[in-house]
Amino acid sequence: MYKFSWIGDNDGLFTCDPEKVGSKTCSICGLRMNVEYNVYDAVDIVESSKKQKHLHDRFTCPNLKEEWHKEIARFRKNVKVHIVVINVFNTGESQGKCIVDCEEKVKKIFASVEKNL
Repeated sequence: MYKFSWIGDNDGLFTCDPEKVGSKTCSICGLRMNVEYNVYDAVDIVESSKKQKHLHDRFTCPNLKEEWHKEIARFRKNVKVHIVVINVFNTGESQGKCIVDCEEKVKKIFASVEKNL
């Protein structure tokens, strides 16, 4: 059974300073993430474009490359951005309705994935 989280700090990929975090759980599906310790590489597009690298630990979800996982990650990000817009511009929309709608869509995606396992 997968477990979605609004509170989590990752979408299936997480980096941190070496040996700061022992284990991580994916915020999209709730699985324990795989870890590579002491990776010397860029962690984001800014470092990459500047050809910079640094030592870090890299956590990745086993489902990271699955299409349903990518879809939920994109949807989660879009909903968070939408909620910020609601708050900043006082659009009168309900944050709660936005979140409930998202959770319903995520449940449907998980049900579809679990049906195909």
